[in-house]
Amino acid sequence: MRTPSASTSRSCGRSRARAVVLVGSRSDNTAAREALRAELDAFTRSGGRAACIGQNLLGVDTVLPENRAGAEALARALAALVTGGSPCWPGRARC
Repeated sequence: MRTPSASTSRSCGRSRARAVVLVGSRSDNTAAREALRAELDAFTRSGGRAACIGQNLLGVDTVLPENRAGAEALARALAALVTGGSPCWPGRARC
């Protein structure tokens, strides 16, 4: 897994990007996350727009996916494919 990088944000500023959307998993590297947050803050202060898809940890507009509901929908779809459309769930009276 690649760690979010402040240099990525800096390169967006150098290339005069008007907006950046960050998508990815959470990083446990607090120093890298805080460096990225500072770069995004500088980017938005200079007129850029930033958004994130994931956890709200970077101080920019964030889309928070419904992980639990999405995982359940995926499990149901996969179970339907494997069982021919009739998934059997624990606790169900009939399968």
